[in-house]
This record gives sequence, C-alpha cells and structure tokens, in this order.
Amino acid sequence: MNWSQVGFTGSGDVTDLWSGSDKDAITNSYSATLRPGETRLFFQLRDTCVL
Repeated sequence: MNWSQVGFTGSGDVTDLWSGSDKDAITNSYSATLRPGETRLFFQLRDTCVL
C-alpha cells in the first residue's frame, strides 16, 4: 500500500495490530504477502506533526 493512496505522506512507525509486531519507521509504502483469506490491520504513527 502506498501511503498516498490513504492520504498519508512521509514516514511513520507502523504496528501490525494482529501480531502486535512493530515494523519501525516505514517511508512512503508498505507491503506484505498474504495467504488466501488472510488480512492485516496496521496502525501508522506519523513521525512529524504539521500544526
């Protein structure tokens, strides 16, 4: 998934909410290989905040 497809830009720390594993700072996009019927849910915490 490209961050721009969901309205994000830049980088941020990503957590896989199903496994609880941290993916550290990911820039611009993230990909994962899924088996048939498998899903992933991620949380992205942006590194920067624009006020």
